[in-house]
Amino acid sequence: MTPSPPRGPREDRLGLPEYAFRPRPWRRGEGSGGCAHAGGAGRFPPFRFGGPCATPRGLLASTDRSCPGEPGAHSGGLAPVRGAGPRRVAGLRSGRGGSAVKRLPGVQPSRGCTEPGAIALAAALASRAGGGDVLRVAVACDRNTLKNAQAPAIPGAGGERGAELAAALGALVGDPAGGLEALRGVGEEDVARARRLIGSGAVAVGLRPLDGPPRLSVEARVATSAGEGRALLEDAHTRVVALERDGVPVPELLPAWVSAEAPRSDPTWEGWALADVVALADALDPEDAAALLAALRTNLSAGEAPEAPGADRADRLAESVAGRGSRARMEGRPVTVVTSGFSGNQGLVASVPVWALAREVGADESALARALATSHLVGSYVRSFTGVLSPLCNAVQAASAGAAAGCVRLLGGGLAEVERACVDVLASVAGTLCDGAKPACSLKVALGAGQAVRIARRAVESSSPPSRDGIAGATLEETARNLARLVHPAMAAVDAELLTIALAKAKRDGLHAPAEEREGRDPPPGGSDPDRVRGGSPPPGP
Repeated sequence: MTPSPPRGPREDRLGLPEYAFRPRPWRRGEGSGGCAHAGGAGRFPPFRFGGPCATPRGLLASTDRSCPGEPGAHSGGLAPVRGAGPRRVAGLRSGRGGSAVKRLPGVQPSRGCTEPGAIALAAALASRAGGGDVLRVAVACDRNTLKNAQAPAIPGAGGERGAELAAALGALVGDPAGGLEALRGVGEEDVARARRLIGSGAVAVGLRPLDGPPRLSVEARVATSAGEGRALLEDAHTRVVALERDGVPVPELLPAWVSAEAPRSDPTWEGWALADVVALADALDPEDAAALLAALRTNLSAGEAPEAPGADRADRLAESVAGRGSRARMEGRPVTVVTSGFSGNQGLVASVPVWALAREVGADESALARALATSHLVGSYVRSFTGVLSPLCNAVQAASAGAAAGCVRLLGGGLAEVERACVDVLASVAGTLCDGAKPACSLKVALGAGQAVRIARRAVESSSPPSRDGIAGATLEETARNLARLVHPAMAAVDAELLTIALAKAKRDGLHAPAEEREGRDPPPGGSDPDRVRGGSPPPGP
């Protein structure tokens, strides 16, 4: 995908491309030296704003240091975590997969909130399958996708928002090849076309009834002049499980990024100990490290990270950068964020605090990459209990716990300190609600980013075991299981009420109306009234 042009002199000075999840191919001879860490004869692509080693002037440095060119030569290297020795690492490589990034399909670029993005993607896929001119669009999705799609502005839509607008734009101009950036090229004329389609009563978005375990689910049907297309996303925002034209599968129309064995948003961690998860980060290969560092650059660009952070402590720097990035994406500004668990806000919390602390302590980029891997992996581990989408805010819970784990690694802590920090994060914010995606999510994102650094410091400085009071357990697993008991099924009624509130506000603002209130419009797939959600199925999750 062609990079977007820089947004201004600030971005040029930082050298942070707006879209940089996958590093461009490195050509031998680029850069100004031969450091094996970041260019020259080494295995990582050089950073545009760095010299032979990007550490002094790149993502991390606040002071100038020389680089002798040997792996681990920087004073800020990351030692293998205590309590997860070579036996565990070897076992991971042979029996459980040695690539940290491959265990994290939910780490990928997105533009705008990912729930409207998933609706737009499903509609774009269904429209492609149908072929011809778009006549009608009907989308049905799980409770939390519907809740999160009401308030965030859609990039390129001039501040306009709403699930129906996302569905209409996806069907009319969405590019399935873009994944969660399917609406990347939207402009004013496209929004006007979408509004005309919605005004004619030809667009419906409703609640999809679900059987079995709660999960993410988005079904789109698009009637065209050539037939009807249907697309179904299940378990993850980009996991395409069905694409049909008039009931006949059309796999040849799937985008190139769709895998025949599409993974869930987060892997199943059943049988994994926390030590195994953390050890996987120590087995990080160069390609994974380069991808995580490139993803970090993208998120720092979204949050307008300062080139010289000044005297700000890491926790305050993390709060300001992560909060700005979240507000920008929720307000519909044309910024790309690399997600964690398919959530851009969680992607910011998972990455920005780790970077801020790495700069403060003088860690090198190898240490930073492994700390980032720890953050994403531990966050994924927590989400495997609580669910990817739920009535609780995972930016201040799962992602913040993961970031705290990564920060502990940078501070020299071992497995006990990692577990203590994660338990303390979950215990301190248990019950923080997800009341739908919106610009004010930036406040929770800032909270999650700042507390990750502060709690990591406390965990390393304290010798006491984790608190076992309240929801906190003796281990992270026990604590996460306790939290999961709140989510599934205890808070199903709470989640239903949150959706009712979100839909009532959207209806008041003219963004949504149930199907039967629009004369001549068929109900969405599944036949459910999206305003009638009390007493429904448990909240969706993986």
